[in-house]
Amino acid sequence: MPALLLGPDDYRTMPWANGRGSTLEYIAETHDGGLLWRVSKARVVEDGPFSRLPGIDRTIMLVSGPGFCLDFEGEASMDVRQRFDPVSFSGDWQASASGVAAPCQDLNVMTRRGLATASVTVHRSSAQTILADRSFFIAWEGHWSLGTSTGRKDAAPGQSLFIRDEAGGRADIRGTGLLIEVAIRIVL
Repeated sequence: MPALLLGPDDYRTMPWANGRGSTLEYIAETHDGGLLWRVSKARVVEDGPFSRLPGIDRTIMLVSGPGFCLDFEGEASMDVRQRFDPVSFSGDWQASASGVAAPCQDLNVMTRRGLATASVTVHRSSAQTILADRSFFIAWEGHWSLGTSTGRKDAAPGQSLFIRDEAGGRADIRGTGLLIEVAIRIVL
């Protein structure tokens, strides 16, 4: 399948499950009436709880702002202050942000445990990558071009490229700046 170019008109704003904020949903897929996977961007503007999401594995990555500490009830804490450094945790855990000194934004990748897994890679220059079952690329900074067996597509900042069902295929990534790759593997 050729890469699908998406932009701001394709994204949608969704409320958090706990009602304390909203997220910009880039893309999502459901299975049997429930979430299979999702990529979104959320604003964290104050200390407080994250939504508890049983059965969901989460990866977040600070993309702007000074960051915060992610505290887990009965578990260790994680530092989310290094930009573009993904951290993963279970949505089963009750998580709370603390030490929010100024508004932040984080990229949020969610997968239904046992049905899908995700990995997040940050590209700062041209590269080769192996495509996953679902591959999602966000042009964060700079202009990027993605070439696959079905052709080449270009993306500017704020745009994204989505490729479905080319697991094992290769992509030629060209550009400089910052490109975020989210690789989703389906394990149904």
